[in-house]
Parts: sequence; structure tokens; C-alpha cells
Amino acid sequence: MITGWQNRLDSLLQEQSPQEFAVSVVDLFRSADNLTEFIERTGRLAASCAPREEYSRYVPNGYMAFIGAVRMGRYVQPLIHLNALAQALWCCARENATAASHWTAPSPPASADPDSILPCLETHWREKDSAALHASATAGVSNESTREETLRWLLRTAAGDLSGGGNKYLYLAECVELCAFLGWRNIGDFLFPAIHSLVEAPEDRRAEQILNARLAHHGLRLEDRSFDQYTLSTSQTLQIRDSILHDSQEDVLDTLLGAMDYGYDPRSVAEGLLVTAAHGVLAVPYDRWLFPVQGFNCCEAVVSTLEYHDRIDQQRLVLFTGLLLKQIVESAMPFRVSEPFFVERPEEAQPLPMELEEAIDLSIPADAMAIVDWLFRRGYLTPELFERFVASAAKTDGDLHLGHDLKFAFATIDAFHCCSTPLRESFLLALVKFLAESQKSRQINHALAQALRA
Repeated sequence: MITGWQNRLDSLLQEQSPQEFAVSVVDLFRSADNLTEFIERTGRLAASCAPREEYSRYVPNGYMAFIGAVRMGRYVQPLIHLNALAQALWCCARENATAASHWTAPSPPASADPDSILPCLETHWREKDSAALHASATAGVSNESTREETLRWLLRTAAGDLSGGGNKYLYLAECVELCAFLGWRNIGDFLFPAIHSLVEAPEDRRAEQILNARLAHHGLRLEDRSFDQYTLSTSQTLQIRDSILHDSQEDVLDTLLGAMDYGYDPRSVAEGLLVTAAHGVLAVPYDRWLFPVQGFNCCEAVVSTLEYHDRIDQQRLVLFTGLLLKQIVESAMPFRVSEPFFVERPEEAQPLPMELEEAIDLSIPADAMAIVDWLFRRGYLTPELFERFVASAAKTDGDLHLGHDLKFAFATIDAFHCCSTPLRESFLLALVKFLAESQKSRQINHALAQALRA
């Protein structure tokens, strides 16, 4: 049974025809005991082709798209979930055709000494030994008594590196979420791609230098402190947005430092940064989608992992994220926000959920945003409607947007449910605008439907 599975898995990445690929995915799905087993085995395949010899040329988006598709399962029924997973695996197959670099995860020690795990991580990090770092990290995460401090060390180490638009922190956060979803089983397989990227990909540590210089300029240092304000107002959130759009890097840091000095919790400030990233997606033309979409994905990863950090590192991470968004804004220039982003729907209009899907399929972003706004303001956003969001994201072939469809769809939907910012509607507006404007090819979607019917 295992041999047959492995043979089908190995052939999956070689399938060039959407029809043959879809048949292979459905065969694998039907031979699994349950969807979790299917995810675990195909996830190990996706992880195996994620590491790169040249990260500056080939970024392993497929694996991160797969993790986004896995996490979508909380919002959709199994067949839509399977469609999303198939799209991500198709993206992995396309990447495998151009930048294959399969690996076998090194075998980690059976256990870790709680007193030596952090010194070992530090030593292997300084020596840039990805295999040894992976072994120590896997041992630390596998042990419940050292899991939290090991994850905190890994995330803190990735936090200051803005290379690739913040990919290192994003990848690590996503891999941690996948390990948690799978009950911390086979950690070595799923964590290695992020650790390999952390060590081997190019570095950009300028954010640390900018932050340290700004703190020194004001004679400040970040301290372990409490916060008593938990939700930024709309006007305060827009002040953060406008600072990132128009101010210098130093002024951006001053704005964020000022918010936290006033007592606003780092999470509430991070949610303000999420709104900024969403407005970026709403503001730029479709041909520059990659910059703000990447920014939003990174911001969502920060919000979802803040709990792993202590108070000082939470503040530092939020400040780094502000600098990342500023970098992204500069990359996407010209970057102009013109509100409102759409024409509001008439009061008497009563849109049906299917109208939203039609607006996305017919590439009418203004209509899609107006419908979402109408439904949001009247409290009509149902679980079935969120399932339609995911279904729309899972229709486009994964290689058209390097898997960002799936990552972005999950990030926006999850952020909408988990955040308290008054402007969280902008997350959904950004999603439907992106999905409506996106190039659309239904090959995998149609092939999978045919394979399921066969």
C-alpha cells in the first residue's frame, strides 16, 4: 500500500497534462483513509521540492500555497477543499519542472536536552549549517517542554530579515501552522523548507540597523511593558496607513512607536498594518498585484504568530513589519489611494450570493466589491458565502499567480474572522478585487471535476 502511494506521489510531479494530473490526484485522494492522511502525504511531497539552490531566482511558492490550501479546510466542504489542494499541488508540479531540487530531510536526534537547545540553535545559525540547525530545531519542536522556546527563537531569528519581501518569516510561520494542523507529526519533513530558506536564501538585515538607529536617535529602548488599548479607531488606522504611504522610514517608525507608547497593544497596531496592506491591493493596478498581496500575506503571518513572542519581540516585529510595508510601497510606485474604492450599491438592491461569484467570474471587480460591501453592512456574510470565496480562489490554475491566490484567500478570510479592526471589511474587498481582476484558466478545475465524476 505504501509503495503504491509512493509511486503515485512520485509520478504526480511529472504529470504535464491537467487531465492526467487530476486523475492522479483523485486516485490518491480515494486511496487515502481520510483527508488528513491525503494532506500529510501530499504535503511531504510538496515540501520535498521546496528548497532551492538559487533562492534569488526560484522562490518555492507552491509549498506555501499548499499550506494556505490546507488551512482553508476550516471554511469549506471536502470537495472544494480538495480542489484548493489540487491547485496548490499543480503549482508545485510546475515549479518542479523548472527548479527541481529534491531532498531527503536529515534525521534529527531522538530528543533534545532542554538546557542546551537554544545554545545549539545559536551555534548552528552562526555557522550557517542548515542541516544541523534543522536537526536541533526539529528535536526542540518535537519535545513539548522545549517547543515554545524553539519556535520563539526561530521566529525571532527570521523576523528581522526582509529579503524577498519578508518571505523568510512568512514561510516559517506557514510551516509552523502546518505542523500544528498535523498534530506536530513528521515535523522534520514540514519544517525543513523554511529552515533551509532561513539559512541559505539571501539576507537583508537593514531593518534592524534602521530600527536600532532610530531608537538610539530618540534615546529609547524597547521594554517589557503592558498595554491597555486593544483596538485602533478608524482615523488612527488611516494615520498609520498614510504614514506608510507618504512618510520616510524614520517617520513610519516614529508613528508606530508613538501608537505603542500611547498604550496600543502590538496586535492592534499589526492589524492597522494589515489594513494598510489591504488598501494597497485596492489601490494598485492589477499588473502590480504581487507587491501588496505579498505584503498582506506577511502581515497576516505576523498577526497570527504574535502569541509566540514576548512583549519586547512583539514590538520589534511590528516595527519590522512597518518597514517591510514601506519597502513594498516603494517597490509598487506609483502608489495612490483614492477612496472610495468602489461605487456603493443602491439601498434597494438585494444581491444574492451567486451574484458575487458571477461578478468574480465575469471579471467585474467594482460589482464584486459593491456586493461584498452591501452584504457586510447588513450582516449577511454567511459561512456559505465564505465558501464561495474559497471556491473562486481555487478555480484558477495555481501556476498563473504562483500560488498566491490560495495564500491570499486564506490570509484575508482568516484575518477577517480573527481581527477586531473596524476596517476589516477591506480584507474581503481586497480579495474579491484581486480574484475578479485575476487571469483565469479553468483547466485544473474542469479536469478535477471530470476525474471526480469518472
